[in-house]
Amino acid sequence: MVGVSYTVNRNKRTPQEVAENLIYPEKAKAEKEADKKADVIVLKPAKAQNIRRMASLERTKKEVAEKIMEDAKSGNPDDLRPWAVVMDGASGLWNLVAKMFCGADYVGIQDIIHVAEYLWVAGNALYGENHPETEKQVYKWLLSILQGNVGHVIEGL
Repeated sequence: MVGVSYTVNRNKRTPQEVAENLIYPEKAKAEKEADKKADVIVLKPAKAQNIRRMASLERTKKEVAEKIMEDAKSGNPDDLRPWAVVMDGASGLWNLVAKMFCGADYVGIQDIIHVAEYLWVAGNALYGENHPETEKQVYKWLLSILQGNVGHVIEGL
């Protein structure tokens, strides 16, 4: 089990920005460089602060999660900042967090990297690896998911 707690300033990005950064990172980087050269004001990405990492092969998932939450609470003792919990899709972890945050206001976020990995598997199964359509389709699915159309993408698959 691995856990991380940190604080970060809000950083709003569009679904297109997120999908492009994941599927076409070289294109996204080139666009940022072009903006810099054109003297377009480019906001720096939010940077994590007060980072605490914990990993254990011996402790239970609950023990690791409790330790991470305890650490996170110490940086937010009055509960004034919003809570966001980012995890993979393991239902056991989501159940654990739901119990731990019982009564607390938090936002649960599915780790989009794991989602993207599964989309690549599906794209490769449909078109084959290194096929130009695979990349286009994975981008299309990912963008649709980020726009809130998860059910539509699942139905299509």
